Amino acid sequence: MFDLDFEQSLEFNLNQQLLKLSLALNHPVGRASLVVMAEHREAAGEFFKQYLLPRREQTRKLIQIAIERHEIIADYPFELMLDTLYGPIHYQIIFFNCKPDEAYIHNLVSLVMQPVLVQK
Repeated sequence: MFDLDFEQSLEFNLNQQLLKLSLALNHPVGRASLVVMAEHREAAGEFFKQYLLPRREQTRKLIQIAIERHEIIADYPFELMLDTLYGPIHYQIIFFNCKPDEAYIHNLVSLVMQPVLVQK
């Protein structure tokens, strides 16, 4: 999908990651995968464990680096933040039959990042 660039900011990486996710899920294979996961809990669990969990772990590592760089605050429910970022992408594709564009994703990331940014 998207390899994180640990030299870049958390915001940059989240934007890139969500753009790639949007493209992948909007593809017929991506849409079919969403349907299969909605219908088959075991398949969804395996997909999460084998594919999404390792990527989420990489994003957690990136969050830790961003904390160490003083880009973001340390005390925040980051698991909820990640859910808040990924959920709207699925929602747009499933319910509105629309691929979120770059402006949508940029605005989403900015909105979700606002509470965690270190005020300079």
